Amino acid sequence: MASVNPQKKLRGTASQNAAVTLEEGTIVYLTDTKQIAVHDGSTAGGTVFDILPVQVSSAEKTAGNETVVRGFSPFDIKDMSEMHSKSAFISYALLADQKSQGTDGGTFTSGSDQTRDLNTKKADPDNIVSLSSNQFSLAAGSYLIKWSTPVYDVNAHRSKLYDVTGDNTYVGSSEYAPSGQNGANRSFGIARITISTSTTFEIRHRCDGTKSNIGFGLSCDYSGEVEEYTQVEIYKEK
Repeated sequence: MASVNPQKKLRGTASQNAAVTLEEGTIVYLTDTKQIAVHDGSTAGGTVFDILPVQVSSAEKTAGNETVVRGFSPFDIKDMSEMHSKSAFISYALLADQKSQGTDGGTFTSGSDQTRDLNTKKADPDNIVSLSSNQFSLAAGSYLIKWSTPVYDVNAHRSKLYDVTGDNTYVGSSEYAPSGQNGANRSFGIARITISTSTTFEIRHRCDGTKSNIGFGLSCDYSGEVEEYTQVEIYKEK
């Protein structure tokens, strides 16, 4: 994205802006949609941003009018735009193991890796991930992946992100949830990966103490709410 020059400010409608390519750093206020466009010198219409209201001090409020807000100044816009341009990610997805109210996480059997359930897309605005049979697949690219997996009463345990396609393993944190003492916690993991082809992953978990029914997590059984256990965050890099 272009560096923003707050001195290069224009006004116009969204359709007028979309039809022109302006000098790098030029800001256009879109009068009909109340947005701004930041131009890079090569893309028609530039990059369009929403302008959100911000908090104001009591001194900025007009007497008797408690709803007054100020708009972003060009310098506010510069900071917002440059912060956006420095972001390493262009999309994201959130996955989880969700079960019906009162359903525990499941039996955790010790001694070898167990595949954790993943059955729900909580968010995937750009459809960057497919999810099936407790596995998720990503297209070629670079990603930052975070995950966490709960346990109950299983002694030592550790999760991992497993690359089914390439047979690669990314280990999570080593944790301890003491058996017989109502021990409960999560193993967390984070990995940056670059893949050259469509790749399938799953979350695996190993423990030292078998626990029936609730080893993968104990339900809360709150009325009208689902239970959630394994969680995965996926961030796609530019």
